[in-house]
Amino acid sequence: MPEEDTIPRVACLFIRETDAGAKEVLFVRSPDGAAFFIPGGRRVEAKLDEDQEEVDKKVLARKMRLDLDVELVLDELTKYTSFAAPAFGKEEGVMVENKYFVAHSYLGLLKTTMQIYALAWRRYDSSMDDCTEADRAAMSLLREEGII
Repeated sequence: MPEEDTIPRVACLFIRETDAGAKEVLFVRSPDGAAFFIPGGRRVEAKLDEDQEEVDKKVLARKMRLDLDVELVLDELTKYTSFAAPAFGKEEGVMVENKYFVAHSYLGLLKTTMQIYALAWRRYDSSMDDCTEADRAAMSLLREEGII
């Protein structure tokens, strides 16, 4: 598959525990989107003298500040996994490759902004039909590993 047919993306896993002890992951919906997705943004390639993981963390920090009005604590943001899947809403053959990070700590209250239409805390057992394929795969792995 040609490289331009893959959309590189970083995504931020916000995980919370409910009063009943269940774990949930934050999903968002953009104003123009029909699907819920784990918040994030397009990856930026690191320059030769930069570490790609650090660049990814900075991209996530900027996107979470703009999209959810929170400040990520970069030292407490850890790489989790990657998944590639068909890109939601794109023509056939276009893939998205998500690199997921877990936000162990952040400052502020998660809220919608002009970029985000809705927030939804999801459990693995909730209906995932309205979520992107890559994010469904990430949720399955989180469940298999006992994280949620």
